[in-house]
Amino acid sequence: MSWKTAQAEGAGKAFPLTHDAGAFWFFSANNLELVVKVVDGRSVNGRFWIFGAGLTDVAYELAVTDRTTGAGWHRAAEPGRLESFADTSAF
Repeated sequence: MSWKTAQAEGAGKAFPLTHDAGAFWFFSANNLELVVKVVDGRSVNGRFWIFGAGLTDVAYELAVTDRTTGAGWHRAAEPGRLESFADTSAF
């Protein structure tokens, strides 16, 4: 997870919420910027699912890696846009 503005850039700081979900903050731990959930959907379609809710209009890039297979997934959000996402065939 990384973020970028016209003035600065950095790594998002992870904040665990549940076993399957977490959040990231960029500037202050009191201000969550992105919530992400990874669901094991293999019993339905053989894939892991990734859901996210952007709480910011700051540009960011998010990468998720399956630690067992090494398979990866990537999402980039453009600056100035609030973006949420759902991918039920992530890897």
